[in-house]
Amino acid sequence: MKTSSQEHEMNTAPQELDSARGLSLSRYVSVIFAVLTILLMAGRLVLNHLQLGHFSRIIVMVAVANIVSVNLYVFAYYLTAFKKGNWAGRFIILAFLISLFSVQTYRVFQYGLDPLTIASFTAELIPIGLASVLDNSAFMFLTTIIINIATAIIIFGAGGNAAKSSYFVYGAYTINVVVEWLIAMLVFMASTLYSRALREVGSLKKAYERSVQLENLKDQFITHVNHELRTPIMTMQGTMEFLGEARASLSESAQIDLIQQARRNAQRLVDLLSSILDARQVERRVSAMETEPAHALALVKAAVEIIDPLQKYGIQISGDPQVFVLGQKTAILQILTNYLSNAVKYSPSGAPIAVSVQKVTSREHKRSRRVVEQVVFNVQDGGLGVPEDQIPLLFNRFVRLERDLASTIPGNGLGLYLSKVLAESMSGSVGVTSPAADGAGSNFWLKLPLAQVIDDEDTAPRPAVAQMIPS
Repeated sequence: MKTSSQEHEMNTAPQELDSARGLSLSRYVSVIFAVLTILLMAGRLVLNHLQLGHFSRIIVMVAVANIVSVNLYVFAYYLTAFKKGNWAGRFIILAFLISLFSVQTYRVFQYGLDPLTIASFTAELIPIGLASVLDNSAFMFLTTIIINIATAIIIFGAGGNAAKSSYFVYGAYTINVVVEWLIAMLVFMASTLYSRALREVGSLKKAYERSVQLENLKDQFITHVNHELRTPIMTMQGTMEFLGEARASLSESAQIDLIQQARRNAQRLVDLLSSILDARQVERRVSAMETEPAHALALVKAAVEIIDPLQKYGIQISGDPQVFVLGQKTAILQILTNYLSNAVKYSPSGAPIAVSVQKVTSREHKRSRRVVEQVVFNVQDGGLGVPEDQIPLLFNRFVRLERDLASTIPGNGLGLYLSKVLAESMSGSVGVTSPAADGAGSNFWLKLPLAQVIDDEDTAPRPAVAQMIPS
C-alpha cells in the first residue's frame, strides 16, 4: 500500500529527470550555437568585404541580428544557472530564429529563390525540434506557426519579385510548410513516446531508491529490535537466576524488588511487540478521520501540560489565540505530545524548547493560483539536530538515527511514523527542518487545514483522555 508521500515521489521523479535533462541540454546548446553564430557572422563579414570592398547595408543588418542572437544565447545560459530550463529553451529558439530569418532574408534579397536559398529553409526544422526537446509540444506548434508566417513574408515579400513565376513561389512555400508540419507531427509523436519512457525510467529509479531505503530500514530495524529485545530478556534472565540462587539469603522486600524489576522488563517486551503489531495495522485502521474545529492554542497548552505538568522543562508557548484548526482533537494531541516527548528526551538539560502555532497562507501547488490557508504547529528543540541525509527516512517505520541506536535514550522508531499517518488521515502533513550545525536543534512541524467556523468554547480535549504514542 502506497502512502500519498510515496505516490508524490513516483509522480515527481520523471519531472525531476526531465528538468535536469532540459537544463543540461539548454546549457550545451546555448554555448554551441553562440560559438557557431559568431563564426558564421565573422565568415560572412569577411566574404562580403572581399567581394565588395566594403560592408553592404544588408550585411550590417544581418550582423546586428546575429549579435542580438549571441546575447540571447548568453542570457539563456545564465537562465540555466537559476534552474529556468523552459525559459532558457525559449530564448535559445528565439535567438536561432532571429539569426536564421536574417540570413534567409539576406539570401533572398541577394540571390532570389535559387536552389541554395530554398535549401536553406530546411534549417527551419532545427528550431521545431529544439522547441519540442527544450520546452514542450505546445510551444513547438507555436514555433511552427511563427516559422510559417515568417517564411511567407520572406518568400512572398522578397522572393516573389525575383521568381520567374508565381507557381514557383507558391510551390516552394507549400512544400516548405508541408515538410515543417510533417516533421512537427513526427517530433510530437516521438516526444510523447519519450515522455512515456521517461516516466517509466523515473518510476523505476524511484522504486530502486525506495527498495534500497527499505533494505536499509530493514537492517536498521533488525539491529534496533535485537537491541530492544536483548536488553530486557537478558535483564530478566539475570534477575531470575540471581533470585533462584540467592533467594534464601535475600529479604522478602529484596525479593519483591527483583520480581518487580523482572515484571517491568516483561512489560517492556509486551509494549515493544504491541507497537510492532500496531505499526503493521495502523494504515488499515486509520482512514479519513471525522474532523471538527478545535482551538489550536488550547491543544498546544494541553500537550505541554501532559509532558511537563510541573513546568520543570520551561517549555515556551506562543501563538494566535484566535486560530482554530480543522482536525481530530485526540489525534492532534497525540502528534504534539509525541513531538514534545522527543524534544524533552533529545534536548540537553536546560536547552530551550518552544511550541508555537500560527496561520499561514500558501499556494496549493507551485503552478496553482489557488490559495490555501493552513495552521502550522512548530516544536523547536535544543538537541543535536537531524543529519540532512537521514531526514527523508525519519518518518518511516522503526527508524531511529544511527547515533541514537547506541545511546541509552529509549525508543522504538514508531512515534514519527504514526504521527505522519495520523496527519495524512486529517488531510495534513508533517516534516522537520534542521540546520547543518550540531546543537542547533530541530523544528518538527505539523500542518493542518484552517477551520473557517470558530467556536467560542474551548474545544481542546482533556489531557486525561490523550493517549501517548511510543516514540
